Amino acid sequence: MTTQHTTTSTQHTTTSAINSSSERSLPIPPPERDAAGPVVDTRRRGLRDLRISFTDRCTYCMPKEVFGADYQFLPHAELLTFEEIVRLAKIFRGHGIEKIRLTGGEPLLRKGLETLVEMLANELPGVDLTLTTNGSALKAKARALKAAGLTRITVSLDSLDDATFRTMNAVDFPVAKVLEAIDAAAGEGLAPVKINMVVKRGVNDRHRRYGSPL
Repeated sequence: MTTQHTTTSTQHTTTSAINSSSERSLPIPPPERDAAGPVVDTRRRGLRDLRISFTDRCTYCMPKEVFGADYQFLPHAELLTFEEIVRLAKIFRGHGIEKIRLTGGEPLLRKGLETLVEMLANELPGVDLTLTTNGSALKAKARALKAAGLTRITVSLDSLDDATFRTMNAVDFPVAKVLEAIDAAAGEGLAPVKINMVVKRGVNDRHRRYGSPL
């Protein structure tokens, strides 16, 4: 159905998180369904998907003209702990959320990601736990993520042409590494693997048609 991307008060929202901090940790409450019932959009359609961004940092793909060397990322103290992420997820679950997508930035940059996945899987049984990643660090983490309870992944892959891909990621990262990561994830059972593509006019738009190379 309709997807909810989380920040705090809007329908499209983003929640950022860090590892547990004992002085900031909150107890995780039991799931409760509010008397108001499921969250719906303006057309009264139930919102079933929750997107949680728990880091604003990325390995590549973020535009250099915006996220340059002087860009001020969120300070450590302003990011949510894993306990706070789980607390929010349980509240949304009480309002009918059935799928949680972890994203960033690049979520695999967040230390302890497997711990968060395991916490969500344990506290929210039956919820579809997914992850969106650029794949740069996926190969090494696929097995641990699956063991922690991750259901499947989506990989951002803007081109299968190596020169185009290196140009678009702006850090000369080879497409072969991402393809290896996709194979590793599928081999661990994180399937079906879905692919996201950002189309840029004059860069990779010739690859967008069905049956054409990415």
